[in-house]
Amino acid sequence: MIMTAEFTTGSYDCDFNGHMSVSSVMRYLQEAANLEHEKYGPTVGEIRRGGHALILTRAALDVYVPLEAPRRLTVRTWLASSGGFVFDRNTVMYESGRKVAAMKTVWGVIDTGTRRLARVDAVPLGFGTDEEELDLSAPLRARPGKDAVFSELGKHTVVYSDCDENMHMNNTVYPAMFLGFLEPREMLGKYVSSMTINYQNEAPVSSEFTVLCAEEGGSRWFRSIRADGSTGTEARMVFSDLPVK
Repeated sequence: MIMTAEFTTGSYDCDFNGHMSVSSVMRYLQEAANLEHEKYGPTVGEIRRGGHALILTRAALDVYVPLEAPRRLTVRTWLASSGGFVFDRNTVMYESGRKVAAMKTVWGVIDTGTRRLARVDAVPLGFGTDEEELDLSAPLRARPGKDAVFSELGKHTVVYSDCDENMHMNNTVYPAMFLGFLEPREMLGKYVSSMTINYQNEAPVSSEFTVLCAEEGGSRWFRSIRADGSTGTEARMVFSDLPVK
């Protein structure tokens, strides 16, 4: 089953270059999936009241066309597979009929009482899968090379504005948070054209983590390190030049 949703972007979706930020693109892609849950059930709230929560574990995103605002968007989203402990979702964004962004995601279900993974059939869905394929340049699974040299950029404390109802940093916040550690001049005239992100451990409200960064083969790696030394989230981003007006 393919869900189609319509959105209109606003100026608040744009960065200082006047184009949609990568976090804003992610939000619209994911909101289409939320609307599928709202239409066919169960809603995110119903899942939570049932003692479970959906968690994003991996995402791969391609941005083909950097967009200004306002723009009228059409977003198509569908479950590609579901079974065991994971389900895969594909989502594509269009503007005036042209494909402008696409994302593949891998999700899991946790028991909110025990914080342990549950089988995906613990949350019966009111919609099924679709076999339509989606090819991206961004790999869904990627790791930095063994020779990648990471340096510390700083520390981040998870605050109210970072969090969702699960009381941890929302997955769409991470790209903007990582980019916030760069010198602003590094993003002048640039946009994130490709991103792979691996969510390994949650970042609860009021927790603090260290942010590391490495450059490798034309891409930039970011990594959050929790207080216990474990990796929280790791992201690979590729930057491209914005088109000249």
